[in-house]
Amino acid sequence: MPDVPAQRRHVPRRPLQHRQLRAADPHGRAGHRPGGGGVRAHLRGRAPLQQPPGAGPPAAVPRAAGAADPASQPGGHRDRPVRAVRHRAGRLRPPPGHQGPDRGLRVPRRDEPALDAREHRYGRGHKGVRAWEVTGDANDLTFVLVHGLGVSSSLFREVTDRLRHLGRVVVYDLPGFGGVPHPRDPMSIGEFASVMGASLIDLGITEPVLVGHSMGAQVAAELAARDPDRRRVVLVAPVVPPGMRSLPAVLGNFLRAARHERFGAALVSVRGYLMAGLRWPLELLPSMVRYPIEERIAGMGGRLVIVRGDHDALCPQEWAEELLAASGAEGGIIVAEGASHQVVVDHADEVVAAAIAAAGRAPLP
Repeated sequence: MPDVPAQRRHVPRRPLQHRQLRAADPHGRAGHRPGGGGVRAHLRGRAPLQQPPGAGPPAAVPRAAGAADPASQPGGHRDRPVRAVRHRAGRLRPPPGHQGPDRGLRVPRRDEPALDAREHRYGRGHKGVRAWEVTGDANDLTFVLVHGLGVSSSLFREVTDRLRHLGRVVVYDLPGFGGVPHPRDPMSIGEFASVMGASLIDLGITEPVLVGHSMGAQVAAELAARDPDRRRVVLVAPVVPPGMRSLPAVLGNFLRAARHERFGAALVSVRGYLMAGLRWPLELLPSMVRYPIEERIAGMGGRLVIVRGDHDALCPQEWAEELLAASGAEGGIIVAEGASHQVVVDHADEVVAAAIAAAGRAPLP
Protein backbone atom coordinates (compact mmCIF):
# COMPACT_ATOMS: atom_id res chain seq x y z
CA MET A 1 0.00 0.00 0.00
CA PRO A 2 1.57 3.33 -0.98
CA ASP A 3 2.54 5.80 1.76
CA VAL A 4 0.09 8.60 2.20
CA PRO A 5 1.82 11.91 2.98
CA ALA A 6 0.78 13.48 6.25
CA GLN A 7 -1.56 16.40 5.89
CA ARG A 8 -0.69 19.61 7.68
CA ARG A 9 -3.48 21.02 9.72
CA HIS A 10 -4.28 24.64 9.00
CA VAL A 11 -4.45 26.72 12.18
CA PRO A 12 -6.06 30.10 11.52
CA ARG A 13 -4.25 33.08 13.07
CA ARG A 14 -6.04 35.43 15.39
CA PRO A 15 -6.49 38.83 13.85
CA LEU A 16 -4.12 41.41 15.36
CA GLN A 17 -6.06 43.75 17.61
CA HIS A 18 -5.16 47.38 18.17
CA ARG A 19 -6.20 49.64 20.99
CA GLN A 20 -7.95 52.72 19.87
CA LEU A 21 -7.23 55.75 22.01
CA ARG A 22 -9.07 59.00 22.06
CA ALA A 23 -7.07 62.21 22.03
CA ALA A 24 -6.79 64.19 25.24
CA ASP A 25 -9.54 66.69 25.85
CA PRO A 26 -8.84 70.44 26.22
CA HIS A 27 -8.68 70.14 30.04
CA GLY A 28 -5.59 67.97 30.06
CA ARG A 29 -7.36 64.69 30.83
CA ALA A 30 -5.90 61.76 28.95
CA GLY A 31 -7.97 59.82 26.47
CA HIS A 32 -9.10 56.29 27.09
CA ARG A 33 -10.00 53.28 25.10
CA PRO A 34 -13.65 52.29 25.05
CA GLY A 35 -14.56 49.80 27.74
CA GLY A 36 -11.11 49.72 29.32
CA GLY A 37 -8.95 51.53 31.82
CA GLY A 38 -7.75 54.94 30.75
CA VAL A 39 -4.15 55.91 30.13
CA ARG A 40 -3.44 58.50 32.78
CA ALA A 41 -1.13 61.44 32.51
CA HIS A 42 0.83 62.35 35.61
CA LEU A 43 -0.32 65.94 35.81
CA ARG A 44 -1.44 66.05 39.42
CA GLY A 45 -0.75 69.33 41.08
CA ARG A 46 -0.67 71.26 37.80
CA ALA A 47 -3.31 73.66 36.58
CA PRO A 48 -5.50 72.29 33.73
CA LEU A 49 -4.79 73.53 30.26
CA GLN A 50 -7.17 76.33 29.31
CA GLN A 51 -7.98 77.61 25.83
CA PRO A 52 -7.98 81.37 25.32
CA PRO A 53 -11.42 83.01 25.50
CA GLY A 54 -13.23 82.84 22.18
CA ALA A 55 -10.92 80.18 20.81
CA GLY A 56 -12.56 77.27 19.10
CA PRO A 57 -11.62 73.63 19.38
CA PRO A 58 -7.96 72.76 18.83
CA ALA A 59 -6.94 72.97 15.22
CA ALA A 60 -6.29 69.68 13.50
CA VAL A 61 -2.81 68.90 12.31
CA PRO A 62 -2.78 69.32 8.51
CA ARG A 63 -2.08 66.23 6.45
CA ALA A 64 -0.65 65.92 3.02
CA ALA A 65 -3.08 65.89 0.16
CA GLY A 66 -4.56 62.47 -0.48
CA ALA A 67 -3.39 61.06 2.89
CA ALA A 68 -6.06 59.10 4.70
CA ASP A 69 -7.01 59.60 8.33
CA PRO A 70 -5.18 56.93 10.34
CA ALA A 71 -8.22 56.37 12.54
CA SER A 72 -10.32 55.51 9.47
CA GLN A 73 -7.94 52.76 8.38
CA PRO A 74 -8.38 49.19 9.64
CA GLY A 75 -6.28 48.85 12.75
CA GLY A 76 -5.32 52.52 12.63
CA HIS A 77 -5.07 54.77 15.68
CA ARG A 78 -4.54 58.35 16.59
CA ASP A 79 -1.48 59.70 18.36
CA ARG A 80 -1.43 59.13 22.10
CA PRO A 81 -1.33 62.14 24.41
CA VAL A 82 2.04 63.12 25.83
CA ARG A 83 2.65 61.51 29.21
CA ALA A 84 4.33 63.89 31.66
CA VAL A 85 6.36 62.03 34.28
CA ARG A 86 8.07 63.61 37.27
CA HIS A 87 11.52 62.41 38.28
CA ARG A 88 13.11 62.93 41.68
CA ALA A 89 16.86 63.09 41.92
CA GLY A 90 18.06 60.51 44.44
CA ARG A 91 21.27 60.51 46.45
CA LEU A 92 24.29 58.82 45.02
CA ARG A 93 25.33 55.90 47.19
CA PRO A 94 29.01 55.52 47.98
CA PRO A 95 30.73 52.51 46.44
CA PRO A 96 31.09 49.41 48.63
CA GLY A 97 33.92 49.69 51.11
CA HIS A 98 34.18 53.47 50.78
CA GLN A 99 34.95 54.96 54.17
CA GLY A 100 35.03 58.65 53.40
CA PRO A 101 37.42 61.18 54.87
CA ASP A 102 36.12 60.72 58.41
CA ARG A 103 35.55 56.94 58.33
CA GLY A 104 31.90 57.54 59.09
CA LEU A 105 30.13 55.82 56.22
CA ARG A 106 31.00 52.23 57.10
CA VAL A 107 30.16 50.85 60.50
CA PRO A 108 32.19 48.11 62.16
CA ARG A 109 31.07 44.55 61.82
CA ARG A 110 29.28 43.11 64.79
CA ASP A 111 32.44 41.40 66.04
CA GLU A 112 34.71 44.43 65.53
CA PRO A 113 35.39 46.85 68.38
CA ALA A 114 36.49 49.57 65.92
CA LEU A 115 36.39 50.32 62.21
CA ASP A 116 40.07 49.85 61.34
CA ALA A 117 41.01 47.25 63.95
CA ARG A 118 43.65 44.68 63.01
CA GLU A 119 42.87 41.11 63.99
CA HIS A 120 45.42 38.83 65.68
CA ARG A 121 44.86 35.26 66.83
CA TYR A 122 47.00 33.56 69.46
CA GLY A 123 47.01 30.26 71.29
CA ARG A 124 47.61 26.63 70.51
CA GLY A 125 45.08 23.93 69.90
CA HIS A 126 41.56 24.61 71.03
CA LYS A 127 42.44 27.36 73.54
CA GLY A 128 42.99 30.53 71.55
CA VAL A 129 42.23 34.22 71.89
CA ARG A 130 41.63 36.99 69.39
CA ALA A 131 43.16 40.42 69.85
CA TRP A 132 41.89 43.49 68.00
CA GLU A 133 44.61 46.10 67.71
CA VAL A 134 43.63 49.72 67.14
CA THR A 135 46.48 52.09 66.41
CA GLY A 136 46.13 55.31 68.38
CA ASP A 137 47.15 58.90 67.85
CA ALA A 138 49.96 58.39 70.37
CA ASN A 139 52.22 55.38 70.91
CA ASP A 140 53.47 55.85 74.46
CA LEU A 141 50.38 54.25 76.08
CA THR A 142 48.76 50.87 75.47
CA PHE A 143 45.34 50.03 76.85
CA VAL A 144 44.37 46.35 77.07
CA LEU A 145 40.63 45.70 77.41
CA VAL A 146 39.12 42.40 78.60
CA HIS A 147 35.39 41.63 78.46
CA GLY A 148 33.34 39.61 80.92
CA LEU A 149 31.24 36.47 80.90
CA GLY A 150 28.87 36.00 77.95
CA VAL A 151 29.84 39.11 75.96
CA SER A 152 32.68 39.99 73.59
CA SER A 153 35.03 42.77 72.51
CA SER A 154 32.11 44.72 71.02
CA LEU A 155 31.24 45.66 74.61
CA PHE A 156 34.13 48.17 74.52
CA ARG A 157 33.19 49.91 71.27
CA GLU A 158 32.51 53.31 72.84
CA VAL A 159 35.49 53.02 75.17
CA THR A 160 37.80 52.09 72.28
CA ASP A 161 36.62 55.04 70.23
CA ARG A 162 37.65 57.42 73.04
CA LEU A 163 40.88 55.74 74.16
CA ARG A 164 42.34 55.51 70.65
CA HIS A 165 43.06 59.24 70.78
CA LEU A 166 45.29 58.67 73.80
CA GLY A 167 47.26 55.63 72.71
CA ARG A 168 47.23 52.14 71.29
CA VAL A 169 44.23 49.98 72.19
CA VAL A 170 44.15 46.17 72.19
CA VAL A 171 40.73 44.58 72.80
CA TYR A 172 40.46 40.85 73.47
CA ASP A 173 37.92 38.16 72.68
CA LEU A 174 38.44 35.38 75.20
CA PRO A 175 38.20 31.71 74.15
CA GLY A 176 34.63 30.77 73.28
CA PHE A 177 33.35 34.35 72.95
CA GLY A 178 32.89 36.73 70.04
CA GLY A 179 33.13 33.96 67.46
CA VAL A 180 36.34 32.46 68.87
CA PRO A 181 36.03 28.62 68.90
CA HIS A 182 34.94 26.97 72.12
CA PRO A 183 37.60 25.03 74.02
CA ARG A 184 36.84 21.37 74.62
CA ASP A 185 37.09 21.77 78.40
CA PRO A 186 36.13 24.60 80.77
CA MET A 187 38.94 27.05 81.51
CA SER A 188 39.92 28.70 84.77
CA ILE A 189 40.71 32.38 85.26
CA GLY A 190 44.39 31.45 85.48
CA GLU A 191 44.23 29.72 82.07
CA PHE A 192 42.61 32.77 80.50
CA ALA A 193 45.42 34.91 81.91
CA SER A 194 48.09 32.49 80.63
CA VAL A 195 46.80 32.63 77.05
CA MET A 196 46.48 36.40 77.19
CA GLY A 197 49.90 36.86 78.77
CA ALA A 198 51.59 34.96 75.92
CA SER A 199 49.81 37.11 73.35
CA LEU A 200 50.89 40.31 75.11
CA ILE A 201 54.50 39.22 74.74
CA ASP A 202 53.99 38.50 71.03
CA LEU A 203 52.45 41.94 70.57
CA GLY A 204 55.37 43.60 72.34
CA ILE A 205 53.20 44.98 75.15
CA THR A 206 55.22 45.28 78.35
CA GLU A 207 53.59 47.96 80.53
CA PRO A 208 49.91 48.12 79.61
CA VAL A 209 46.98 49.76 81.32
CA LEU A 210 44.73 46.78 82.05
CA VAL A 211 40.95 47.38 81.92
CA GLY A 212 38.73 44.42 82.78
CA HIS A 213 34.96 44.19 83.18
CA SER A 214 33.17 41.68 85.44
CA MET A 215 34.90 38.32 84.85
CA GLY A 216 37.40 40.25 82.72
CA ALA A 217 38.33 42.17 85.89
CA GLN A 218 39.39 38.85 87.40
CA VAL A 219 41.57 38.13 84.35
CA ALA A 220 43.10 41.63 84.58
CA ALA A 221 43.81 41.13 88.30
CA GLU A 222 45.48 37.78 87.57
CA LEU A 223 47.67 39.35 84.88
CA ALA A 224 48.68 42.13 87.27
CA ALA A 225 49.47 39.66 90.06
CA ARG A 226 51.85 37.71 87.78
CA ASP A 227 53.91 40.63 86.47
CA PRO A 228 55.00 43.75 88.40
CA ASP A 229 55.10 45.72 85.13
CA ARG A 230 51.32 45.36 84.82
CA ARG A 231 50.35 47.31 87.88
CA ARG A 232 48.17 49.98 86.26
CA VAL A 233 44.72 48.45 86.50
CA VAL A 234 41.07 49.44 86.09
CA LEU A 235 38.53 47.00 87.53
CA VAL A 236 35.04 47.67 86.15
CA ALA A 237 32.24 45.98 88.15
CA PRO A 238 34.58 43.35 89.64
CA VAL A 239 33.03 40.12 90.90
CA VAL A 240 32.45 38.13 93.18
CA PRO A 241 32.35 39.24 96.87
CA PRO A 242 33.19 36.46 99.38
CA GLY A 243 29.69 36.47 100.88
CA MET A 244 28.13 35.96 97.44
CA ARG A 245 30.14 32.98 96.20
CA SER A 246 27.33 30.60 95.42
CA LEU A 247 25.41 30.12 92.21
CA PRO A 248 21.98 31.06 93.67
CA ALA A 249 23.39 34.27 95.19
CA VAL A 250 25.15 35.31 91.96
CA LEU A 251 22.11 34.62 89.80
CA GLY A 252 19.80 36.44 92.21
CA ASN A 253 21.98 39.57 92.31
CA PHE A 254 22.40 39.38 88.54
CA LEU A 255 18.64 39.53 88.09
CA ARG A 256 18.38 42.44 90.52
CA ALA A 257 21.03 44.34 88.59
CA ALA A 258 19.40 43.48 85.25
CA ARG A 259 16.22 45.35 86.24
CA HIS A 260 18.17 48.62 86.06
CA GLU A 261 19.92 47.95 82.74
CA ARG A 262 19.01 50.13 79.79
CA PHE A 263 17.78 48.45 76.63
CA GLY A 264 20.99 49.11 74.70
CA ALA A 265 23.17 47.57 77.40
CA ALA A 266 20.91 44.54 77.72
CA LEU A 267 20.93 44.07 73.94
CA VAL A 268 24.74 43.85 73.92
CA SER A 269 24.56 41.05 76.49
CA VAL A 270 21.83 39.20 74.61
CA ARG A 271 23.83 39.31 71.38
CA GLY A 272 26.92 38.05 73.16
CA TYR A 273 25.10 35.12 74.74
CA LEU A 274 23.47 34.21 71.42
CA MET A 275 26.89 34.14 69.77
CA ALA A 276 28.62 32.21 72.55
CA GLY A 277 25.70 29.96 73.39
CA LEU A 278 24.48 29.17 76.90
CA ARG A 279 26.57 26.04 77.49
CA TRP A 280 29.99 27.69 77.54
CA PRO A 281 29.12 30.56 79.96
CA LEU A 282 27.43 28.08 82.28
CA GLU A 283 30.54 25.89 82.27
CA LEU A 284 32.70 28.88 83.21
CA LEU A 285 30.37 30.19 85.91
CA PRO A 286 31.70 27.99 88.78
CA SER A 287 35.29 29.08 88.07
CA MET A 288 34.27 32.73 88.09
CA VAL A 289 32.30 32.37 91.33
CA ARG A 290 35.20 30.66 93.16
CA TYR A 291 37.99 33.02 92.03
CA PRO A 292 39.48 34.86 95.09
CA ILE A 293 40.25 38.21 93.47
CA GLU A 294 40.88 39.92 96.83
CA GLU A 295 43.69 37.47 97.54
CA ARG A 296 45.30 37.84 94.12
CA ILE A 297 45.57 41.63 94.30
CA ALA A 298 46.54 41.78 97.98
CA GLY A 299 49.58 44.02 98.32
CA MET A 300 49.73 44.56 94.58
CA GLY A 301 50.61 48.25 94.78
CA GLY A 302 50.75 50.38 91.66
CA ARG A 303 47.67 52.34 90.59
CA LEU A 304 44.15 50.93 90.79
CA VAL A 305 40.81 52.51 89.91
CA ILE A 306 37.51 50.70 90.43
CA VAL A 307 34.37 51.66 88.46
CA ARG A 308 30.89 50.52 89.47
CA GLY A 309 27.28 51.47 88.81
CA ASP A 310 25.18 52.65 91.70
CA HIS A 311 22.53 49.99 90.85
CA ASP A 312 24.98 47.11 90.51
CA ALA A 313 24.02 44.42 93.02
CA LEU A 314 26.94 42.25 91.87
CA CYS A 315 29.50 44.86 92.91
CA PRO A 316 28.32 46.77 96.00
CA GLN A 317 30.18 49.80 97.31
CA GLU A 318 31.55 48.00 100.37
CA TRP A 319 33.10 45.34 98.15
CA ALA A 320 34.83 47.96 95.98
CA GLU A 321 36.26 49.64 99.08
CA GLU A 322 37.55 46.29 100.42
CA LEU A 323 39.31 45.54 97.14
CA LEU A 324 40.99 48.93 96.99
CA ALA A 325 42.16 48.65 100.58
CA ALA A 326 43.48 45.11 100.08
CA SER A 327 45.48 46.06 96.99
CA GLY A 328 47.65 48.60 98.76
CA ALA A 329 47.63 50.64 95.55
CA GLU A 330 47.11 54.30 94.93
CA GLY A 331 43.67 54.73 93.52
CA GLY A 332 40.03 55.51 93.99
CA ILE A 333 36.48 54.48 93.17
CA ILE A 334 34.26 56.01 90.47
CA VAL A 335 30.51 55.49 90.83
CA ALA A 336 28.46 55.92 87.64
CA GLU A 337 25.03 57.29 88.52
CA GLY A 338 22.11 55.45 86.98
CA ALA A 339 24.31 52.58 85.81
CA SER A 340 24.10 48.91 86.65
CA HIS A 341 26.45 45.99 85.94
CA GLN A 342 26.97 46.81 82.22
CA VAL A 343 28.44 50.19 83.09
CA VAL A 344 30.86 49.98 80.13
CA VAL A 345 28.11 50.41 77.54
CA ASP A 346 26.21 53.45 78.78
CA HIS A 347 28.94 55.17 80.81
CA ALA A 348 32.03 54.95 78.67
CA ASP A 349 33.24 58.35 79.85
CA GLU A 350 33.64 57.11 83.42
CA VAL A 351 35.62 54.08 82.22
CA VAL A 352 37.87 56.28 80.08
CA ALA A 353 38.45 58.67 82.98
CA ALA A 354 39.46 55.73 85.16
CA ALA A 355 41.89 54.44 82.51
CA ILE A 356 43.51 57.88 82.18
CA ALA A 357 43.87 58.14 85.96
CA ALA A 358 45.34 54.64 86.22
CA ALA A 359 47.83 55.55 83.49
CA GLY A 360 49.00 58.50 85.58
CA ARG A 361 47.79 61.10 83.06
CA ALA A 362 45.13 62.51 85.38
CA PRO A 363 44.56 62.80 89.14
CA LEU A 364 43.16 59.72 90.87
CA PRO A 365 39.50 59.94 91.94
